[in-house]
Amino acid sequence: PFVKPDGNPFLEVHHVDELGEGGADHPSLVGAVCPNCHKEIHHGKHGEDLNELLRKRLEKGLADVGAVSE
Repeated sequence: PFVKPDGNPFLEVHHVDELGEGGADHPSLVGAVCPNCHKEIHHGKHGEDLNELLRKRLEKGLADVGAVSE
């Protein structure tokens, strides 16, 4: 993610099951992703693969996802 002027990373929320298609708004199905990855998931050639990768990481639990450091 890029860093905002206040020093915090900018991330976007992604629901692995789209809300507009009946997906649940539950923390176990939501991930924070960088803006570029978010757009690629929705509009890119490899979007479905990235969404499934995120889904698998979320299934493992938040402790296993990890954090990005600078």
